[in-house]
Amino acid sequence: MKKTIIIFVSFICLLFPFIAEGRNLPGKGDWPRNVIRSDTTITLTGHVALYGTITVSSGCTLTIINNPTIDLDKDGVPETYKRIRAISKMNTDANGNNTTSQFDGIGFDFNRFYGRERIAMFLVEEGATLKLLGKSDEMRVSINGGSGGGENRRYWNGEYLTHIDTDKNHPILNGGAICTVGNVIMEHTLIYDVYSEFQGAAIQVPAVEGKNIKTGSITMTDCEIRDCMACHGAAIMLKNQDATLNTDPDECAVTLTDVKIHHCYAISKNEQQDGTFTTVDGGGIIRSNGNVVSNLKLTRVHIYKCKSEGHGSALYWNGHGLPGTTCTMDNCTFEYNNAAKCGGGMVLESSFEFIGSNNTDVDYNKAGEYGGGAYIMAYNAASDNSTVVNLEMMFNENVRIRYNEVGMGGGGIAFQLDEDVTLAKNNKLVS
Repeated sequence: MKKTIIIFVSFICLLFPFIAEGRNLPGKGDWPRNVIRSDTTITLTGHVALYGTITVSSGCTLTIINNPTIDLDKDGVPETYKRIRAISKMNTDANGNNTTSQFDGIGFDFNRFYGRERIAMFLVEEGATLKLLGKSDEMRVSINGGSGGGENRRYWNGEYLTHIDTDKNHPILNGGAICTVGNVIMEHTLIYDVYSEFQGAAIQVPAVEGKNIKTGSITMTDCEIRDCMACHGAAIMLKNQDATLNTDPDECAVTLTDVKIHHCYAISKNEQQDGTFTTVDGGGIIRSNGNVVSNLKLTRVHIYKCKSEGHGSALYWNGHGLPGTTCTMDNCTFEYNNAAKCGGGMVLESSFEFIGSNNTDVDYNKAGEYGGGAYIMAYNAASDNSTVVNLEMMFNENVRIRYNEVGMGGGGIAFQLDEDVTLAKNNKLVS
């Protein structure tokens, strides 16, 4: 009997060598793939090499904070930020030769990419919370997708787009750095060098595809996203249109305050089931899908030097999942962005409003076709002919659209309205 017990325990250890409680993750060094099963706080005391997905289980909170001490790097230079970097581990064959490199990632089972899970660095389940809390801009928590390098930089329109390396030996995070249906709170956090072949490189709220899920909210304050690449929504991809349990768009709102997003790129390719690629319209650094239920609230958000090979360089908004779902922009700046097609600054396809006492500026953007500053489209998300979509598109004195360029028409604003669209009785279009 004693021998049987010993064999059984050894067998369990061999089956699950990678499982460790989140509270045992060190403040620096190596982190394997992990599942957080209780409220956990980790204080970063140095850089972290992340070899697999950290899953925050439903009902749990994972808080990662930066140690307020100042460390010295190898050259003796003060180093105040703490970095969590995704690392692909090299696989070997039977002869010990290196073969492929792979990040030990997982994704939600309802959010697959043609049979392949959209793996992420952090996976936040329904009812879970992830907090990334830096102390200041100099003492940030940094999330590095591990694709920095530049050997295979994409060349477009006369310049290299980014130093993102897209070869297979670097992490390919088709679920983004953070894939969440729970709650995410970030302060003084940087997300950078993330590559997704599909959607949402930095942050992704996936479609729940009929699952009975109540999605959480995302709040970012004093944060930065840079050097990220995806087909759609290179910085943020919002796709919770099937989240039927959300009855209030504010309950699952995406709120950005004092956030900078720059040098991010929406590329134009999409993988098919046979592994080949076909060209599609990439678009949107911040992007929603039609019928999303979340409000999008942007306050003092600065999006600049981003590019899209399709429509909508900085912002592509078409959320209309619930009555009152809207995008508000308060004292934001969209400048020096470039879309190959329409909407150099933004594409707006659903309710929006410019608010606040200071202006939102849409300046020095370019579009290859129409709408250098903004491209306003009739709502065309999937709906039957009997559906009436009432939108409130509010241009007012709180926005300035200036100095934009266009290849065909509508240097400042271009409208695409079909025969079923009617303007409100008191609308005013002033040149």
